[in-house]
Amino acid sequence: MGKKDKTTKTNSKNAPTSKQIPNRDNFARLNYLYQLSNHFTVGSSCSSSCSSSNQSLARGYDRNLDLLSKRTLSKLSPSVKRSICKKCHVLLIPGMTMSIRLENLSKSQDPKNDVFVNKCLNCGECKRFPIGADREYIPFYERGYIDEPKSGESFDERNNI
Repeated sequence: MGKKDKTTKTNSKNAPTSKQIPNRDNFARLNYLYQLSNHFTVGSSCSSSCSSSNQSLARGYDRNLDLLSKRTLSKLSPSVKRSICKKCHVLLIPGMTMSIRLENLSKSQDPKNDVFVNKCLNCGECKRFPIGADREYIPFYERGYIDEPKSGESFDERNNI
C-alpha cells in the first residue's frame, strides 16, 4: 500500500535518441509486406503455371500493407503509395502491371498542359499527374539532403559567401 518511488533510474540504452524511429516495428512490418508483394509480383511473370496464385498473394500483401498503415496511422512514402493501385491493390510495375503514356487533351497542345498517365493493366484504373512547364522538377522526398556543387563551383560560390 506504499507509494512507488518515481525517482527510479532509467537505463541509457532505453533513453530515446533523435535517430530512433517511433513505431519502428510497424515500419519494419510495412517494409516486409512491400518486399513480399514486390517479390511475388515480379516472380509471377517468370512462370505462368502459378502466376495467378502468386498474383493473388501479392495483392493480399498490398491490401494488408494499406490496411496496416491506416490502422497504425503510419505515413507511407509518396513513392510507395504511387506504386500500388488503390482500386485493385496490385503493385504497379511499368510494362508489367502498368502502362505509361503522356497525354495532352488541350486544344492548343501547349506543353504546359501535359499529363503523365499511369494505367493499371489489371483493373483499368488511371492515375494522372500534371507535368506542367518544369519537366526537371524533383519532388521534395526525392531530393538529396546536401546540394552537390556543380562542376567547377566552390562552396563559397554556391552559398554566396
